[in-house]
Amino acid sequence: MESEITSKEVDRLAELLRSDSLQEADAEKLRKIIRSHPAARRRLAEHLYLSAELRDQLQGNPSEVVPARIAWFRQPAVRRALLPIAAAVALVLGYAWKANMPSDVPPTAGPPESGELDADGIAVISRTKGAVWGASTSLEVTRLESGLPVGPGMIELTEGLVQIDFYSGATVILEAPAKLELANPMLSRLDYGNLWAQVPVPARGFRVETRQYDVVDLGTEFGIRVGAEGEGEVHVLDGEVEVFPDADGGETEKLELLTRGQGVRWSAGGVREAIDARPEAFHASKGIARAARENLHRWEAYSETLRQDPDLLVDYSFMSDSPWERQVENRAATALPGSYGAVVGCEWTQGRWPGKGGLRFSNSSHRVRLNLPGEYDALTMACWVRLDDLDSQEVALLHPETNQRRFVHWTLVKVAEDKVHVHFSETLNEGVGEPVRHHYHADFNLFSKPGGELGDWMQLVVVYDPEAELVRHYLNGVPIDARPIIEKRKLGVGVADIGNWPYHEWAAGTEFEVRNLDGVVDEFLILKRAWTPEEVTRHWESGKP
Repeated sequence: MESEITSKEVDRLAELLRSDSLQEADAEKLRKIIRSHPAARRRLAEHLYLSAELRDQLQGNPSEVVPARIAWFRQPAVRRALLPIAAAVALVLGYAWKANMPSDVPPTAGPPESGELDADGIAVISRTKGAVWGASTSLEVTRLESGLPVGPGMIELTEGLVQIDFYSGATVILEAPAKLELANPMLSRLDYGNLWAQVPVPARGFRVETRQYDVVDLGTEFGIRVGAEGEGEVHVLDGEVEVFPDADGGETEKLELLTRGQGVRWSAGGVREAIDARPEAFHASKGIARAARENLHRWEAYSETLRQDPDLLVDYSFMSDSPWERQVENRAATALPGSYGAVVGCEWTQGRWPGKGGLRFSNSSHRVRLNLPGEYDALTMACWVRLDDLDSQEVALLHPETNQRRFVHWTLVKVAEDKVHVHFSETLNEGVGEPVRHHYHADFNLFSKPGGELGDWMQLVVVYDPEAELVRHYLNGVPIDARPIIEKRKLGVGVADIGNWPYHEWAAGTEFEVRNLDGVVDEFLILKRAWTPEEVTRHWESGKP
Protein backbone atom coordinates (compact mmCIF):
# COMPACT_ATOMS: atom_id res chain seq x y z
CA MET A 1 0.00 0.00 0.00
CA GLU A 2 1.15 3.55 -0.75
CA SER A 3 0.65 4.57 2.88
CA GLU A 4 3.26 2.06 4.04
CA ILE A 5 6.05 4.35 2.80
CA THR A 6 5.94 7.69 4.59
CA SER A 7 7.72 10.84 3.50
CA LYS A 8 9.81 10.65 6.62
CA GLU A 9 10.94 7.13 5.68
CA VAL A 10 11.93 8.30 2.19
CA ASP A 11 13.91 11.17 3.70
CA ARG A 12 15.57 8.80 6.15
CA LEU A 13 16.69 6.52 3.33
CA ALA A 14 17.98 9.49 1.37
CA GLU A 15 19.99 10.60 4.39
CA LEU A 16 21.47 7.11 4.72
CA LEU A 17 22.65 7.41 1.15
CA ARG A 18 24.22 10.76 1.91
CA SER A 19 26.02 9.43 4.96
CA ASP A 20 27.30 6.39 3.07
CA SER A 21 25.61 4.06 5.58
CA LEU A 22 22.99 2.39 3.42
CA GLN A 23 22.67 -1.31 4.24
CA GLU A 24 21.24 -4.00 2.01
CA ALA A 25 17.89 -3.99 3.84
CA ASP A 26 17.50 -0.28 3.22
CA ALA A 27 18.64 -0.66 -0.37
CA GLU A 28 15.85 -3.17 -0.85
CA LYS A 29 13.39 -0.61 0.53
CA LEU A 30 14.60 1.87 -2.07
CA ARG A 31 14.08 -0.71 -4.80
CA LYS A 32 10.57 -1.29 -3.47
CA ILE A 33 9.86 2.46 -3.53
CA ILE A 34 10.98 2.75 -7.12
CA ARG A 35 8.99 -0.29 -8.20
CA SER A 36 5.72 0.22 -6.38
CA HIS A 37 5.26 3.63 -4.75
CA PRO A 38 4.85 6.52 -7.21
CA ALA A 39 4.49 9.30 -4.61
CA ALA A 40 7.48 8.14 -2.59
CA ARG A 41 9.42 7.68 -5.84
CA ARG A 42 8.70 11.31 -6.75
CA ARG A 43 9.99 12.48 -3.37
CA LEU A 44 13.17 10.47 -3.83
CA ALA A 45 13.54 11.92 -7.34
CA GLU A 46 13.17 15.40 -5.88
CA HIS A 47 16.10 14.73 -3.54
CA LEU A 48 18.23 13.62 -6.47
CA TYR A 49 17.03 16.36 -8.76
CA LEU A 50 17.62 19.04 -6.14
CA SER A 51 21.19 17.86 -5.60
CA ALA A 52 21.91 17.89 -9.30
CA GLU A 53 20.22 21.27 -9.77
CA LEU A 54 22.12 22.98 -6.98
CA ARG A 55 25.35 21.45 -8.18
CA ASP A 56 24.77 22.83 -11.67
CA GLN A 57 23.78 26.26 -10.41
CA LEU A 58 26.83 26.65 -8.19
CA GLN A 59 29.35 24.92 -10.42
CA GLY A 60 32.36 27.05 -11.23
CA ASN A 61 32.10 29.32 -8.19
CA PRO A 62 34.35 27.80 -5.53
CA SER A 63 33.65 30.63 -3.10
CA GLU A 64 30.12 29.43 -2.66
CA VAL A 65 29.17 26.93 -0.03
CA VAL A 66 28.25 23.58 -1.54
CA PRO A 67 25.58 21.86 0.55
CA ALA A 68 26.40 18.52 2.07
CA ARG A 69 23.52 16.99 0.15
CA ILE A 70 25.55 17.42 -3.05
CA ALA A 71 28.75 15.94 -1.71
CA TRP A 72 27.11 12.64 -0.82
CA PHE A 73 26.06 12.17 -4.42
CA ARG A 74 29.68 11.97 -5.49
CA GLN A 75 30.81 9.38 -2.95
CA PRO A 76 32.00 6.09 -4.52
CA ALA A 77 30.29 4.00 -1.85
CA VAL A 78 27.00 5.69 -2.53
CA ARG A 79 27.35 5.07 -6.21
CA ARG A 80 28.05 1.40 -5.56
CA ALA A 81 24.93 1.16 -3.40
CA LEU A 82 22.91 2.77 -6.11
CA LEU A 83 24.06 0.55 -8.95
CA PRO A 84 21.35 -2.10 -8.53
CA ILE A 85 18.68 0.54 -8.72
CA ALA A 86 20.40 3.01 -11.01
CA ALA A 87 18.36 2.08 -14.01
CA ALA A 88 15.11 2.65 -12.17
CA VAL A 89 16.31 5.94 -10.72
CA ALA A 90 17.33 6.98 -14.20
CA LEU A 91 13.78 6.38 -15.28
CA VAL A 92 12.55 8.57 -12.45
CA LEU A 93 14.98 11.34 -13.30
CA GLY A 94 14.21 10.87 -16.94
CA TYR A 95 10.61 11.59 -16.15
CA ALA A 96 11.59 14.74 -14.26
CA TRP A 97 13.83 15.82 -17.14
CA LYS A 98 11.09 15.18 -19.65
CA ALA A 99 8.67 17.18 -17.53
CA ASN A 100 11.04 20.13 -17.78
CA MET A 101 11.37 20.12 -21.53
CA PRO A 102 9.47 22.88 -23.34
CA SER A 103 5.95 21.73 -23.94
CA ASP A 104 2.67 23.25 -22.83
CA VAL A 105 3.42 23.86 -19.17
CA PRO A 106 6.16 25.72 -17.27
CA PRO A 107 8.96 23.71 -15.66
CA THR A 108 9.12 22.51 -12.09
CA ALA A 109 11.73 20.55 -10.17
CA GLY A 110 9.43 17.58 -10.40
CA PRO A 111 5.77 16.75 -9.98
CA PRO A 112 3.92 18.63 -7.23
CA GLU A 113 4.24 17.35 -3.69
CA SER A 114 0.70 16.12 -3.65
CA GLY A 115 1.36 14.00 -6.70
CA GLU A 116 -1.33 15.92 -8.52
CA LEU A 117 -0.15 17.09 -11.88
CA ASP A 118 -1.77 20.19 -13.34
CA ALA A 119 -2.27 18.48 -16.68
CA ASP A 120 -6.02 18.99 -16.30
CA GLY A 121 -5.68 22.69 -15.55
CA ILE A 122 -7.16 25.00 -18.16
CA ALA A 123 -7.15 28.39 -16.41
CA VAL A 124 -6.32 30.33 -13.24
CA ILE A 125 -8.29 32.98 -11.36
CA SER A 126 -5.71 35.72 -11.39
CA ARG A 127 -7.70 38.47 -9.68
CA THR A 128 -10.88 38.93 -7.69
CA LYS A 129 -12.76 41.92 -6.34
CA GLY A 130 -15.43 41.32 -3.73
CA ALA A 131 -16.11 37.87 -5.13
CA VAL A 132 -18.86 35.79 -3.49
CA TRP A 133 -19.19 32.28 -4.90
CA GLY A 134 -22.64 30.80 -5.54
CA ALA A 135 -23.86 27.33 -4.66
CA SER A 136 -23.54 26.13 -8.26
CA THR A 137 -19.78 26.60 -8.20
CA SER A 138 -18.33 23.14 -8.77
CA LEU A 139 -14.65 24.15 -8.74
CA GLU A 140 -12.75 24.11 -5.45
CA VAL A 141 -13.08 27.60 -3.97
CA THR A 142 -9.70 27.45 -2.23
CA ARG A 143 -8.06 26.89 -5.61
CA LEU A 144 -10.08 29.71 -7.15
CA GLU A 145 -9.09 32.13 -4.40
CA SER A 146 -5.44 31.15 -4.26
CA GLY A 147 -4.77 31.45 -7.98
CA LEU A 148 -4.04 27.75 -8.43
CA PRO A 149 -4.78 26.10 -11.79
CA VAL A 150 -8.34 24.85 -12.21
CA GLY A 151 -9.81 22.36 -14.63
CA PRO A 152 -13.19 22.26 -16.32
CA GLY A 153 -16.11 23.19 -14.08
CA MET A 154 -18.76 25.73 -13.15
CA ILE A 155 -18.30 29.16 -11.57
CA GLU A 156 -21.30 30.97 -10.11
CA LEU A 157 -20.67 34.51 -8.91
CA THR A 158 -23.32 36.20 -6.77
CA GLU A 159 -21.27 39.34 -6.01
CA GLY A 160 -18.11 40.99 -7.30
CA LEU A 161 -15.72 40.44 -10.20
CA VAL A 162 -13.21 37.76 -11.11
CA GLN A 163 -10.52 37.68 -13.78
CA ILE A 164 -9.94 34.33 -15.44
CA ASP A 165 -6.74 33.74 -17.41
CA PHE A 166 -7.17 30.79 -19.75
CA TYR A 167 -4.14 28.73 -20.73
CA SER A 168 -4.85 29.70 -24.36
CA GLY A 169 -3.99 33.33 -23.48
CA ALA A 170 -7.56 34.62 -23.47
CA THR A 171 -8.51 36.77 -20.47
CA VAL A 172 -12.11 36.92 -19.26
CA ILE A 173 -13.56 39.18 -16.58
CA LEU A 174 -16.84 37.96 -15.17
CA GLU A 175 -19.21 40.36 -13.41
CA ALA A 176 -21.83 39.18 -10.90
CA PRO A 177 -24.46 37.95 -10.94
CA ALA A 178 -23.11 35.44 -13.41
CA LYS A 179 -22.73 31.76 -14.10
CA LEU A 180 -19.97 30.51 -16.39
CA GLU A 181 -18.80 27.03 -17.26
CA LEU A 182 -15.10 26.60 -18.04
CA ALA A 183 -14.98 23.85 -20.68
CA ASN A 184 -11.43 23.96 -22.03
CA PRO A 185 -8.72 26.59 -22.71
CA MET A 186 -10.61 27.73 -25.84
CA LEU A 187 -14.23 27.39 -24.75
CA SER A 188 -16.55 28.66 -22.02
CA ARG A 189 -20.34 28.73 -21.69
CA LEU A 190 -22.10 31.79 -20.24
CA ASP A 191 -25.47 30.91 -18.72
CA TYR A 192 -26.14 34.47 -17.51
CA GLY A 193 -24.24 37.59 -16.49
CA ASN A 194 -21.74 40.06 -17.96
CA LEU A 195 -18.52 38.84 -19.54
CA TRP A 196 -15.72 40.92 -21.02
CA ALA A 197 -13.00 39.14 -23.00
CA GLN A 198 -9.64 40.19 -24.36
CA VAL A 199 -8.15 37.66 -26.77
CA PRO A 200 -4.57 37.93 -28.10
CA VAL A 201 -3.52 36.44 -31.41
CA PRO A 202 -2.48 33.02 -30.04
CA ALA A 203 -6.00 32.51 -28.67
CA ARG A 204 -7.90 33.40 -31.85
CA GLY A 205 -10.90 31.13 -32.13
CA PHE A 206 -11.69 31.45 -28.41
CA ARG A 207 -15.42 30.70 -28.14
CA VAL A 208 -18.12 31.76 -25.70
CA GLU A 209 -21.41 29.88 -25.98
CA THR A 210 -24.75 31.10 -24.66
CA ARG A 211 -28.18 29.50 -24.74
CA GLN A 212 -29.02 31.06 -28.13
CA TYR A 213 -25.87 32.30 -29.81
CA ASP A 214 -22.20 31.46 -29.82
CA VAL A 215 -19.46 34.04 -30.22
CA VAL A 216 -16.14 33.10 -31.81
CA ASP A 217 -13.34 35.60 -31.45
CA LEU A 218 -11.05 36.53 -34.34
CA GLY A 219 -8.48 38.39 -32.23
CA THR A 220 -10.26 41.19 -30.41
CA GLU A 221 -11.98 42.59 -27.36
CA PHE A 222 -15.68 42.05 -26.84
CA GLY A 223 -18.41 41.89 -24.22
CA ILE A 224 -21.46 39.69 -23.79
CA ARG A 225 -24.49 40.28 -21.59
CA VAL A 226 -26.96 37.42 -20.99
CA GLY A 227 -30.12 37.80 -18.92
CA ALA A 228 -31.90 35.27 -16.77
CA GLU A 229 -34.32 34.31 -19.58
CA GLY A 230 -31.58 33.87 -22.15
CA GLU A 231 -31.88 37.28 -23.78
CA GLY A 232 -28.55 38.86 -24.58
CA GLU A 233 -26.23 41.27 -26.36
CA VAL A 234 -22.81 41.10 -27.98
CA HIS A 235 -20.66 44.27 -28.14
CA VAL A 236 -17.46 44.33 -30.22
CA LEU A 237 -15.09 46.80 -28.57
CA ASP A 238 -12.12 46.11 -30.85
CA GLY A 239 -11.30 43.77 -33.74
CA GLU A 240 -14.03 41.43 -34.92
CA VAL A 241 -16.04 38.38 -33.91
CA GLU A 242 -18.27 35.84 -35.61
CA VAL A 243 -21.70 35.11 -34.17
CA PHE A 244 -23.35 31.72 -34.70
CA PRO A 245 -26.73 30.37 -33.71
CA ASP A 246 -26.36 27.86 -30.89
CA ALA A 247 -25.46 24.52 -32.47
CA ASP A 248 -28.07 22.80 -30.32
CA GLY A 249 -30.72 24.75 -32.21
CA GLY A 250 -29.89 22.82 -35.33
CA GLU A 251 -28.30 25.75 -37.20
CA THR A 252 -24.62 25.73 -37.97
CA GLU A 253 -24.34 28.49 -40.56
CA LYS A 254 -22.55 31.64 -39.51
CA LEU A 255 -25.02 34.37 -38.64
CA GLU A 256 -22.86 37.41 -39.16
CA LEU A 257 -19.49 39.03 -38.74
CA LEU A 258 -19.36 41.92 -36.30
CA THR A 259 -16.55 44.46 -36.31
CA ARG A 260 -15.47 47.22 -33.93
CA GLY A 261 -18.38 49.37 -32.81
CA GLN A 262 -21.02 46.87 -33.89
CA GLY A 263 -23.27 44.69 -31.77
CA VAL A 264 -26.32 42.51 -31.81
CA ARG A 265 -29.19 42.04 -29.35
CA TRP A 266 -31.57 39.10 -29.12
CA SER A 267 -34.72 38.55 -27.10
CA ALA A 268 -35.65 35.51 -25.05
CA GLY A 269 -37.80 34.47 -27.99
CA GLY A 270 -34.90 34.70 -30.45
CA VAL A 271 -35.78 38.00 -32.15
CA ARG A 272 -32.56 39.84 -32.90
CA GLU A 273 -31.59 43.35 -33.95
CA ALA A 274 -28.39 45.21 -34.72
CA ILE A 275 -27.14 47.68 -32.11
CA ASP A 276 -24.13 49.93 -31.61
CA ALA A 277 -21.50 48.59 -29.26
CA ARG A 278 -21.49 50.33 -25.89
CA PRO A 279 -18.16 50.02 -24.02
CA GLU A 280 -19.75 51.68 -20.99
CA ALA A 281 -21.93 48.59 -20.55
CA PHE A 282 -18.80 46.81 -19.34
CA HIS A 283 -17.40 49.63 -17.27
CA ALA A 284 -16.94 47.53 -14.15
CA SER A 285 -15.21 44.70 -16.00
CA LYS A 286 -12.93 47.02 -17.94
CA GLY A 287 -12.28 48.93 -14.74
CA ILE A 288 -10.58 46.00 -13.06
CA ALA A 289 -8.27 45.55 -16.06
CA ARG A 290 -7.57 49.29 -16.24
CA ALA A 291 -6.82 49.45 -12.51
CA ALA A 292 -4.38 46.55 -12.84
CA ARG A 293 -2.54 48.32 -15.67
CA GLU A 294 -2.36 51.54 -13.67
CA ASN A 295 -1.02 49.70 -10.63
CA LEU A 296 1.63 47.98 -12.74
CA HIS A 297 2.73 51.28 -14.32
CA ARG A 298 2.91 52.93 -10.89
CA TRP A 299 5.10 50.14 -9.56
CA GLU A 300 7.33 50.16 -12.67
CA ALA A 301 7.99 53.90 -12.29
CA TYR A 302 8.89 53.49 -8.61
CA SER A 303 11.01 50.41 -9.30
CA GLU A 304 13.00 52.19 -12.01
CA THR A 305 13.95 54.93 -9.54
CA LEU A 306 14.73 52.51 -6.74
CA ARG A 307 17.00 50.53 -9.05
CA GLN A 308 19.46 53.47 -9.14
CA ASP A 309 19.81 53.57 -5.34
CA PRO A 310 23.53 52.94 -4.64
CA ASP A 311 22.63 51.10 -1.43
CA LEU A 312 20.42 48.57 -3.23
CA LEU A 313 22.18 45.20 -3.14
CA VAL A 314 19.47 42.88 -4.45
CA ASP A 315 16.46 43.72 -6.61
CA TYR A 316 14.69 40.55 -7.65
CA SER A 317 11.59 41.72 -9.51
CA PHE A 318 10.78 38.32 -11.05
CA MET A 319 10.05 39.79 -14.49
CA SER A 320 11.24 36.91 -16.64
CA ASP A 321 10.12 36.77 -20.25
CA SER A 322 10.43 33.01 -20.39
CA PRO A 323 8.79 30.33 -18.24
CA TRP A 324 11.95 28.27 -18.73
CA GLU A 325 14.29 30.85 -17.19
CA ARG A 326 16.24 29.36 -14.27
CA GLN A 327 17.80 32.58 -13.01
CA VAL A 328 16.34 35.66 -11.36
CA GLU A 329 18.03 38.81 -12.61
CA ASN A 330 19.39 41.20 -10.00
CA ARG A 331 18.17 44.50 -11.47
CA ALA A 332 20.01 46.74 -9.01
CA ALA A 333 22.20 49.22 -10.94
CA THR A 334 25.17 48.39 -8.68
CA ALA A 335 24.49 44.65 -8.47
CA LEU A 336 27.50 42.56 -7.53
CA PRO A 337 28.63 40.03 -10.16
CA GLY A 338 27.07 36.64 -9.56
CA SER A 339 24.30 37.99 -7.34
CA TYR A 340 21.52 36.63 -9.52
CA GLY A 341 19.13 34.14 -7.96
CA ALA A 342 19.31 30.48 -8.98
CA VAL A 343 15.80 29.09 -9.40
CA VAL A 344 15.33 25.55 -8.17
CA GLY A 345 12.04 24.02 -9.17
CA CYS A 346 9.80 27.06 -8.75
CA GLU A 347 7.23 27.81 -11.44
CA TRP A 348 6.97 31.21 -13.10
CA THR A 349 3.52 32.65 -12.69
CA GLN A 350 1.62 35.91 -12.52
CA GLY A 351 2.46 38.28 -9.69
CA ARG A 352 0.32 41.03 -8.17
CA TRP A 353 -1.12 42.14 -11.53
CA PRO A 354 -1.39 40.86 -15.11
CA GLY A 355 1.97 41.60 -16.69
CA LYS A 356 3.84 41.34 -13.36
CA GLY A 357 5.82 38.13 -12.94
CA GLY A 358 6.21 36.04 -9.82
CA LEU A 359 7.58 32.70 -8.69
CA ARG A 360 5.36 30.01 -7.26
CA PHE A 361 6.85 27.87 -4.48
CA SER A 362 4.82 24.72 -3.96
CA ASN A 363 6.94 21.90 -2.57
CA SER A 364 9.84 21.11 -0.29
CA SER A 365 12.44 21.39 -3.06
CA HIS A 366 11.48 24.79 -4.41
CA ARG A 367 13.76 27.72 -3.61
CA VAL A 368 15.80 30.60 -5.02
CA ARG A 369 19.42 30.43 -4.00
CA LEU A 370 21.46 33.60 -3.81
CA ASN A 371 25.00 34.50 -2.88
CA LEU A 372 25.54 37.98 -1.47
CA PRO A 373 29.03 38.44 -0.01
CA GLY A 374 29.97 41.31 2.25
CA GLU A 375 29.38 42.64 5.75
CA TYR A 376 27.09 45.58 6.44
CA ASP A 377 26.42 47.94 9.34
CA ALA A 378 22.73 48.29 8.46
CA LEU A 379 20.28 46.18 6.49
CA THR A 380 16.78 46.37 5.03
CA MET A 381 14.93 43.44 3.51
CA ALA A 382 11.54 43.82 1.83
CA CYS A 383 9.34 41.43 -0.10
CA TRP A 384 5.90 40.97 -1.57
CA VAL A 385 4.60 37.51 -0.78
CA ARG A 386 1.31 35.65 -1.07
CA LEU A 387 0.85 32.67 1.26
CA ASP A 388 -1.42 30.01 -0.22
CA ASP A 389 -1.03 27.50 2.60
CA LEU A 390 0.71 27.18 5.93
CA ASP A 391 1.30 23.58 6.89
CA SER A 392 4.59 23.89 8.75
CA GLN A 393 5.41 25.65 11.99
CA GLU A 394 8.08 27.81 10.39
CA VAL A 395 8.33 29.21 6.84
CA ALA A 396 11.56 30.61 5.44
CA LEU A 397 11.50 33.98 3.74
CA LEU A 398 15.30 34.03 3.71
CA HIS A 399 17.29 31.24 5.33
CA PRO A 400 21.10 31.03 5.24
CA GLU A 401 23.67 28.33 5.10
CA THR A 402 24.81 28.29 8.72
CA ASN A 403 28.44 27.35 8.15
CA GLN A 404 29.27 31.01 7.46
CA ARG A 405 30.77 33.64 9.76
CA ARG A 406 27.81 36.01 9.66
CA PHE A 407 24.28 35.34 8.51
CA VAL A 408 20.68 36.39 9.06
CA HIS A 409 17.36 34.52 9.29
CA TRP A 410 14.01 35.99 8.21
CA THR A 411 11.11 33.64 8.78
CA LEU A 412 7.40 33.34 9.51
CA VAL A 413 6.45 31.41 12.63
CA LYS A 414 3.06 29.80 13.17
CA VAL A 415 2.50 30.28 16.89
CA ALA A 416 -1.09 28.99 16.74
CA GLU A 417 -3.46 27.69 14.09
CA ASP A 418 -4.59 31.22 13.16
CA LYS A 419 -1.58 33.22 14.38
CA VAL A 420 1.57 33.90 12.41
CA HIS A 421 4.47 36.06 13.58
CA VAL A 422 7.53 37.28 11.69
CA HIS A 423 10.99 36.63 13.09
CA PHE A 424 14.46 38.02 12.37
CA SER A 425 17.80 37.01 13.83
CA GLU A 426 21.45 37.68 13.14
CA THR A 427 24.32 35.35 13.99
CA LEU A 428 28.08 35.63 14.41
CA ASN A 429 29.97 32.37 14.17
CA GLU A 430 33.64 32.84 15.01
CA GLY A 431 34.32 29.12 14.71
CA VAL A 432 35.25 28.89 18.36
CA GLY A 433 32.57 27.98 20.86
CA GLU A 434 28.87 28.36 20.16
CA PRO A 435 27.69 30.90 17.57
CA VAL A 436 26.18 34.05 19.12
CA ARG A 437 22.68 34.68 17.81
CA HIS A 438 20.40 37.60 18.62
CA HIS A 439 16.66 37.25 18.04
CA TYR A 440 14.15 39.98 17.16
CA HIS A 441 10.69 38.44 17.17
CA ALA A 442 7.68 40.56 16.19
CA ASP A 443 4.94 39.72 18.66
CA PHE A 444 2.18 40.54 16.20
CA ASN A 445 -0.28 38.27 14.40
CA LEU A 446 -0.01 38.90 10.65
CA PHE A 447 -3.48 37.41 10.21
CA SER A 448 -5.12 39.88 12.61
CA LYS A 449 -5.58 42.66 10.04
CA PRO A 450 -7.63 42.84 6.83
CA GLY A 451 -5.37 41.90 3.95
CA GLY A 452 -3.39 39.54 6.15
CA GLU A 453 -4.94 36.19 5.28
CA LEU A 454 -3.99 33.20 3.18
CA GLY A 455 -4.25 34.19 -0.47
CA ASP A 456 -3.63 37.91 0.21
CA TRP A 457 -0.57 39.75 -1.01
CA MET A 458 1.49 41.05 1.92
CA GLN A 459 4.35 43.52 1.99
CA LEU A 460 6.84 42.48 4.68
CA VAL A 461 9.83 44.62 5.66
CA VAL A 462 12.50 44.25 8.34
CA VAL A 463 14.97 47.06 9.08
CA TYR A 464 18.17 46.73 11.11
CA ASP A 465 18.87 50.35 12.08
CA PRO A 466 22.08 50.81 14.12
CA GLU A 467 21.63 54.61 14.39
CA ALA A 468 18.21 54.24 15.99
CA GLU A 469 19.47 51.06 17.73
CA LEU A 470 16.27 49.30 16.67
CA VAL A 471 15.12 46.36 14.58
CA ARG A 472 11.75 47.31 13.09
CA HIS A 473 9.18 45.03 11.46
CA TYR A 474 6.49 46.26 9.03
CA LEU A 475 3.37 44.74 7.50
CA ASN A 476 1.76 46.52 4.54
CA GLY A 477 3.57 49.77 5.27
CA VAL A 478 2.62 49.84 8.95
CA PRO A 479 5.11 49.24 11.80
CA ILE A 480 4.08 46.18 13.80
CA ASP A 481 7.03 45.80 16.19
CA ALA A 482 10.37 47.35 17.16
CA ARG A 483 13.07 45.76 19.32
CA PRO A 484 16.22 47.35 20.75
CA ILE A 485 19.38 46.07 19.10
CA ILE A 486 21.00 43.76 21.61
CA GLU A 487 24.54 44.28 20.33
CA LYS A 488 25.51 46.44 17.36
CA ARG A 489 27.64 44.46 14.95
CA LYS A 490 28.00 43.89 11.21
CA LEU A 491 25.54 41.68 9.34
CA GLY A 492 26.06 39.24 6.48
CA VAL A 493 23.76 37.37 4.11
CA GLY A 494 26.16 35.15 2.16
CA VAL A 495 24.66 31.99 0.66
CA ALA A 496 20.99 31.68 1.47
CA ASP A 497 17.68 30.39 0.16
CA ILE A 498 14.57 32.45 -0.50
CA GLY A 499 11.41 30.51 0.27
CA ASN A 500 13.17 27.50 1.76
CA TRP A 501 16.09 26.43 3.86
CA PRO A 502 19.22 24.35 3.31
CA TYR A 503 18.23 20.98 4.71
CA HIS A 504 19.99 19.81 7.83
CA GLU A 505 20.05 16.27 9.10
CA TRP A 506 19.50 17.34 12.69
CA ALA A 507 16.00 18.51 11.79
CA ALA A 508 14.85 15.15 10.41
CA GLY A 509 11.72 14.05 12.24
CA THR A 510 11.37 17.34 14.12
CA GLU A 511 8.82 20.11 13.78
CA PHE A 512 11.49 22.16 11.98
CA GLU A 513 12.06 19.64 9.20
CA VAL A 514 9.89 21.41 6.62
CA ARG A 515 10.16 25.18 6.22
CA ASN A 516 9.36 25.75 2.57
CA LEU A 517 7.07 28.54 1.45
CA ASP A 518 3.77 27.56 -0.15
CA GLY A 519 2.77 30.58 -2.21
CA VAL A 520 4.12 33.22 -4.58
CA VAL A 521 6.90 35.83 -4.23
CA ASP A 522 7.04 38.61 -6.82
CA GLU A 523 9.56 41.06 -5.34
CA PHE A 524 12.54 40.68 -2.99
CA LEU A 525 14.86 43.56 -2.03
CA ILE A 526 17.99 43.84 0.12
CA LEU A 527 19.62 47.20 0.91
CA LYS A 528 22.73 48.02 2.90
CA ARG A 529 21.11 50.86 4.82
CA ALA A 530 18.12 51.26 7.09
CA TRP A 531 14.97 52.35 5.33
CA THR A 532 13.11 55.18 7.01
CA PRO A 533 9.40 54.69 7.81
CA GLU A 534 8.65 57.02 4.89
CA GLU A 535 10.60 54.81 2.49
CA VAL A 536 8.71 51.73 3.72
CA THR A 537 5.43 53.55 3.13
CA ARG A 538 6.54 54.62 -0.35
CA HIS A 539 7.37 51.01 -1.22
CA TRP A 540 3.94 49.92 0.04
CA GLU A 541 2.06 52.67 -1.77
CA SER A 542 3.82 51.98 -5.06
CA GLY A 543 3.28 48.25 -4.93
CA LYS A 544 0.01 47.59 -3.17
CA PRO A 545 -2.29 45.35 -5.26
